[in-house]
Amino acid sequence: MANSSTPFHKILYMTFAAFPSTAAHSVNVIKMCEALARLGYKLTLTAYAREKEKDIFKFYRIKYPFDIKRIRLSNVRFIGRISFLIKAYYSVQKNTPDLLYTRDIFNGFLAKILKLPFVLEIHELPHNPFRKWILKQILSSDHLELLVLISEKLKEFLKSEMGNLFDSHKYLIAHDGVNLKDFDLKLARTEIRKILDLPEKAFIAGYIGGLFEGRGLEVILKLSTLLKDVIFVIVGGEGKYLASFNEKVKELKLNNLIAKGFVPYEMIPFYLRASDILLMPYQTRVLHRQKKHDTASYMSPLKMFEYMASGRPIISSDIKVLKEVLTDRDNALLANPEEIDEWVEAVALLKREAAVGENLGNKARKDVEKYSWDERARNIMESI
Repeated sequence: MANSSTPFHKILYMTFAAFPSTAAHSVNVIKMCEALARLGYKLTLTAYAREKEKDIFKFYRIKYPFDIKRIRLSNVRFIGRISFLIKAYYSVQKNTPDLLYTRDIFNGFLAKILKLPFVLEIHELPHNPFRKWILKQILSSDHLELLVLISEKLKEFLKSEMGNLFDSHKYLIAHDGVNLKDFDLKLARTEIRKILDLPEKAFIAGYIGGLFEGRGLEVILKLSTLLKDVIFVIVGGEGKYLASFNEKVKELKLNNLIAKGFVPYEMIPFYLRASDILLMPYQTRVLHRQKKHDTASYMSPLKMFEYMASGRPIISSDIKVLKEVLTDRDNALLANPEEIDEWVEAVALLKREAAVGENLGNKARKDVEKYSWDERARNIMESI
């Protein structure tokens, strides 16, 4: 139920994200909207929606629907942003929300101009002088109710860059989340593999996510070359990224690597549960799609929580920010992203000792319960 002590019952979530989309941030937005609606808040999502509500809800496995205000945009990025803000302005005037919620600084700036109470989620550092100026204007607003930051490391960086402006506002560390029920599949692993047309008796190492720089696909290619008795299943990627990856697989003649490309979100739990182990080989430099800035030092990857929810053992890069959630030999195995021998040893250990993997997977599943979308939404609203 909505927090009865808050004056904010009617929430407008405003985002530039497109729906449906292959991007992970669209999952964050749509699942947070569902969680807020399920908690009793009257939620409207204003976004670039390509399809009707019912199709979007089906795509993301949304069980608790909410209103979506669809905005059409120009294909030109800058013009599209300006067009969105103009249309969003009229949407605010029409809906008269108690609170605007966003993870985009330009929407936050609009809330400041309109003197509308707002919550700003920050998932990345401002990467140019103009964005830094915008964020400083936002932090000078009396209408900013709460900053939501996705990691302790991001807080440290922002505090260092913004100084007293940062200290003048309430903030909450809220890592990404997961809907645990999405991963409660009743089918046996062998049945799932039949559905997905995967080898039933093979030892499968799975990877879910983008094929962008810094995701560690080079680690997986090396492992595929060295471990011929393991089948590597890569789910994600499209367009030129998938074509480039497939070309590398072809050049290396890797018969033990299956690249599935993008699959609908509803199929992600199936691929995770079909795997024996899950790989998260982030590098020390991680870039977003079509962006040049590095998020490796403060990220909170959505896939980490989805991996944990699947109950399958995880091998992850030993990167400081990931250790805010993962602990070596407790709920995951951590390996140096630049030392392939550590990855080979970790895979061999889990292949050899199934009990070790089962214990790691069970602990991860238990630990991820506190990162549910509902719990995240509740903590945010109670922190305002």
